[in-house]
Amino acid sequence: MVCECDCKRIPQSESVPTLTAFPTVNELELDTEVVVIGNGPAGISISHFSRGKSLIDQDLSWFQDECAERINPGVGPFAAFYDTLVRPPVAEERQFLDSGCHTSCLAWRHLRHRAVPHIVLGDGEVGGSWNSYDDDMVTVSMAHWMDLPCYPLAAWMGGKPLIDRLPAAVIRQYFQAYTKHMGIDYNFKPFSKVTSVMNYCYDPTGERYWQVSGLCRGLPFSIKCRKIVLACGRSHPRTLEVMGELNTTDSRVVYDVASMKRLLSIPPIYVDEPVPISSLCAADAVLHCLANSIPVLHLIRRNEKQIRSVMISRLSVAVYPEYAKVFRLMTKRERDPNYRCCTSSQIVSLDNQLRLAAIQTPHGIVNEPFNFIVACVGRQSQLEMLSGKFEFLANYQSSEDTTLFAIGSLAGDHFVRYLIGGALQRSLFCAIRGQGRLMKCTWTVVWMEKT
Repeated sequence: MVCECDCKRIPQSESVPTLTAFPTVNELELDTEVVVIGNGPAGISISHFSRGKSLIDQDLSWFQDECAERINPGVGPFAAFYDTLVRPPVAEERQFLDSGCHTSCLAWRHLRHRAVPHIVLGDGEVGGSWNSYDDDMVTVSMAHWMDLPCYPLAAWMGGKPLIDRLPAAVIRQYFQAYTKHMGIDYNFKPFSKVTSVMNYCYDPTGERYWQVSGLCRGLPFSIKCRKIVLACGRSHPRTLEVMGELNTTDSRVVYDVASMKRLLSIPPIYVDEPVPISSLCAADAVLHCLANSIPVLHLIRRNEKQIRSVMISRLSVAVYPEYAKVFRLMTKRERDPNYRCCTSSQIVSLDNQLRLAAIQTPHGIVNEPFNFIVACVGRQSQLEMLSGKFEFLANYQSSEDTTLFAIGSLAGDHFVRYLIGGALQRSLFCAIRGQGRLMKCTWTVVWMEKT
């Protein structure tokens, strides 16, 4: 199967489309066709495919029915299909290796006339939430599962990584290098905080359009477009939602390992609510404390029986030895003098002045002194820039508005290896590409000066 694309970087001067259509009287003028909100791996992937590098003209609906046994629970059919093409099963992979081909089933060519004008906005640098991860945090995914289309990690590093799982700092640098190598960096507007996304009707023609407003490095901006793609992921930490937690004057609660490292001084209380991903973030915090001989009280809401079914319990001991150690501590199969674990327990209130946490345990309320609390209870999406609530279908399209889409973890594709397939989803791209005309120069958006 051929996916039409080219792995070589295209100079910016060659890739910017020249518009020959000019607006007539009463025609709606737009700045770009699509605005992507979020510059993490999902936003990067959809920007890459929007350059005319997509597998969108083939009917792939057969895959879900014929290959259902290959699809992991919680993974979309197209995401699984793309992953299978890029990383074939071992038996098929061996055939490709024997024939001297790359293990991927895809060859890429670039069709410039298929490009969709777009702009990618992100709060910070390219990389999205990966910019907030601790530099030393090692990925759960294997290195080759972090590959983005056309330019894998190994190519960027100059060879196969010597370790199977890489630290977050390396992945972040790879994402930023990827946009430059693939020639899509000029589509990205980093440090652009979106504050408002409004849908309007252009009265003379009845056309509807989106207006995206916000601040870029302190300067206000406004962009008009036909379609919005939400690729902002789950970048905001969940809170404990207990009294005393959000004390703005003297809060002693942090939500990630990087913040914990900055505050580490005396024994903390460590809090974990087992939900996907957060259990592993919890393990990273525990491991760092124990490595520095810092006592940890690990609170877990689930009981001992439920703990055995959380994500950390299913990880390979050979591939994830550090997480296996934490799981043995959680299940009391291993001891450490600096580690205590309380199951079926949770914090119900905090007293920041006295540094006391009221903890609900199976035996009643216990007051425990603390210096600070690390609350790894998962992350969530914050879409306060949208007016109203929107639900998204399996094809990544909003059920309320056909010009609004969601991809990446916001749509349930939590791992990089799967969110790429979601960004390639056929119906998404057929809808995004559309048939309309762009009336203004697509890549020259005016960022308004302060008044």
